Amino acid sequence: MGIFTNEYGDFSWKRTLITVGILAAISTKGCVALDNKVTGENVCQGQVTSFGRTGLIWPTYEGTFAIGGENRSESGFFSLDEKARHGENLQELAAQLTKAVETRSNVRVYERTVAWPLPWNSKQFSRLYKVEVIDAQTPTPIPTK
Repeated sequence: MGIFTNEYGDFSWKRTLITVGILAAISTKGCVALDNKVTGENVCQGQVTSFGRTGLIWPTYEGTFAIGGENRSESGFFSLDEKARHGENLQELAAQLTKAVETRSNVRVYERTVAWPLPWNSKQFSRLYKVEVIDAQTPTPIPTK
């Protein structure tokens, strides 16, 4: 006799549904707890190379960051936390990051790393919560043919 059979050895839908429901509830609770768990805080300086709102089902703010500037080989990916759990203003941060991309400014970003991001909050483990513009450069015009 197994966990999914009744006392007559027949397959029991009730036990199966209850077991699957309990496992789904435990898994969901665990994923939400990991999404709320901050595993690290970092400060980086460089240039934001791209930023925008992406996603088909759950659009989130996503971007890339060149650590040390545009000509460096090390880059990272970041998100903005859609729930704004630490009091950050998403619209203000999005405006600052968009302007930093347009002006090619050097910025200092403050980020928190989470244990496991939920897809409707962010797609990356690193979530920005503060941006400081260090200097603004004049954007170079794109050559036309």
